[in-house]
Amino acid sequence: AYFERHPAAAERIIAAANAYCRTFDDERTEQAISLLVLYKYFVLSGQIKPDAEVWRYITG
Repeated sequence: AYFERHPAAAERIIAAANAYCRTFDDERTEQAISLLVLYKYFVLSGQIKPDAEVWRYITG
């Protein structure tokens, strides 16, 4: 009911959701992100030591 009265708000949400989903359209980028997530898990769980060059991509 809210979005029937506020269609512009609904359109903004849809546009934002579509933009977010587009970040996963590139399989190569998605695979790189997945590997960085695994790397961060291994570092934070103490299974491997962080590499400064890789870690800077994760921490910003």
